[in-house]
Amino acid sequence: MVGPSMPDPEKIAAVREALPSVSAGIYLDTPAAGPLPAESAAAMAEVAQWELTTGRAHRFRAEDVQARVGEARAAAAAILTAELDEVALAHGLDDALTRALRTVPWRGGDRLLVVDDPDLRGLERLAPPGVAVERLTPPGVAVERLSAAQPLDDQLERALTAGVRLVALPLVSSTTGARLPVEHLAAAARRRGVRVLVDVSLGLGAVPVEPLTLGADLVVARSEAWLLGPEGLAIVAGAGINPVTDGFHLPSVAGFARGCGWLSMYVGLPWIQQRGEALTAHVAGRLASIDGVTLRTPAARATTLVFGIAGWAATEALDELGGRIFLLAGVTEQDSLRIGIGFWNTVEELDRLVEGVALLAAHTPATLPRRPRLAMLDEGP
Repeated sequence: MVGPSMPDPEKIAAVREALPSVSAGIYLDTPAAGPLPAESAAAMAEVAQWELTTGRAHRFRAEDVQARVGEARAAAAAILTAELDEVALAHGLDDALTRALRTVPWRGGDRLLVVDDPDLRGLERLAPPGVAVERLTPPGVAVERLSAAQPLDDQLERALTAGVRLVALPLVSSTTGARLPVEHLAAAARRRGVRVLVDVSLGLGAVPVEPLTLGADLVVARSEAWLLGPEGLAIVAGAGINPVTDGFHLPSVAGFARGCGWLSMYVGLPWIQQRGEALTAHVAGRLASIDGVTLRTPAARATTLVFGIAGWAATEALDELGGRIFLLAGVTEQDSLRIGIGFWNTVEELDRLVEGVALLAAHTPATLPRRPRLAMLDEGP
């Protein structure tokens, strides 16, 4: 059982026991999907068993669903430090973005500025008819549409002209791991009467996130990233958001609520955030010191690091590290490796990661000494 006041060695062991999948490898792919807490799985199984044995059509079903969704909203609001009546559960990120867009009084010819990020590209198809969606490029990201040479704040200042109704941006870039200067950018937008939507998926649960402090009118977040929730859910928060309770997979809702409560009340958000920051700084420093490794994440960051290894394609490097040290990580569109460092990670396994990266950096795919490879668990059925 994890407790907020346990000594670190005991707490880390208890946390890892409560997150069984982190023992299957060096779990560093939380930006895609974090490890599911055993507490969440138990809550999901309990509700699923109830539905199996008693059915889903009893006359108190609507009240039960409303109560479960209310619990999930309250648990998420506590982590987000937001008013409960402004927090709603959504059917995934697209639904969260759609509901956020509905709070904006759009008119024909209006413009939506989006700081480019894979999670926010859905806005191009979700925007109301007649609304033009324009991309801005965050620092360190090379794309054909726009040059990243111009600082992001300059791009935004130049783009904030007539017709801009909303600016959407990530708190943490999924491409570089940079923690964007959201407060500064939001202030520039709000001075012109433009609303601000922030995707906090790669921050919420790992670093402090408060909508008021950010200057955000609207925030969205995927449940499966640093909130360690089931897939298929998201949260959306802001004035004018109307909570809905229909159409949800009730076991997932129960698991999400239980997991958020476990993070905030048992593990403790300050401990999570302090440990994540310290471990990330440790790994960033070691990676930056390796010849042949380019750390693409700046000092302004959260707990996501992006780096490249000279002479190695990202997928090739990930495959090699997966076979050698059981690394679970991701790759970016810019052909880089991406890792998300969690409070459950140990210094020992992170040092093994660094040693594995150093080995690859000292060789090419052709010269790397081969060794017997252990078969990894398949990613799925």
